Amino acid sequence: MKSSLKYLFPTLMIILSSCHGKSNSTNTSFKSSDNLSVILPSLSNSVQNDSSNVLSQNENKYHLDENLIGKWYIHSNNMGLLNINTEFEIYKNNTLIIQNIHFNYVGIYLDYDETAKFISDSGITTFIVSYNDGSVDWAFSDINGQNDFGYAMNTPLQIGFNYDYIGNNWPMEMINDWLDAKGSIPPYPNTNYYLLNGISQLYDAKYSMIDIFNAPSTALQDYIDILLKNNFIQEEDVGDFKVFLDSNKIFKLRIIYFTSESNLSIFVYNNGVF
Repeated sequence: MKSSLKYLFPTLMIILSSCHGKSNSTNTSFKSSDNLSVILPSLSNSVQNDSSNVLSQNENKYHLDENLIGKWYIHSNNMGLLNINTEFEIYKNNTLIIQNIHFNYVGIYLDYDETAKFISDSGITTFIVSYNDGSVDWAFSDINGQNDFGYAMNTPLQIGFNYDYIGNNWPMEMINDWLDAKGSIPPYPNTNYYLLNGISQLYDAKYSMIDIFNAPSTALQDYIDILLKNNFIQEEDVGDFKVFLDSNKIFKLRIIYFTSESNLSIFVYNNGVF
């Protein structure tokens, strides 16, 4: 029988989702007692039955797929046990290391000849992987009933905003272009600005966000003073946001300072959006 995890995983996800609610590709909470072996019945049992660190006679003829060799970064986890961007590396000597735990290749998983099975040195955990057109499907289960599964890539997952501009120039022209406006907002003095142009889900309207990192604790008040000196009108606060309208009534600003990140964020909307 020829198969791989790319065929097994959709079925696994559907069944787990139907039992426990909607699945999330990055972090879904499931009970630790949920057992992967319900779908892959020999995975947990094989930890106890195949704790040897050498290939069995029946599996000795199978060679590790060379496509699997290298460093991989977890991009999805369906049980939330292995964090996004957790690294694991598969070596030419038929070993795998993840979180400083050493595994040995013991052949194919069941009779899925595209799926490699690894057993930890302690015999506690089984880790299985399958190459899938540039990515790797992975799963693990241990004798304590913990399990997780997902896919991995050979580059880390980029977490956070994909900024439209990063540079030392105040991005006023880019803001005007995105918002179809012709206005002016005074800059907060800094060496680097991070601009993100997007669509507000709250207002269903365009906005620009300027992030200023490593800003001092006085940054919010300092920028308020700058705006007031440039004839901006301070309006009623919205939650933790300070709200300003420019004197020409072109832009509405929401400004907030994140103390834990030393980050000043300036949100720019067309006036009338909120």
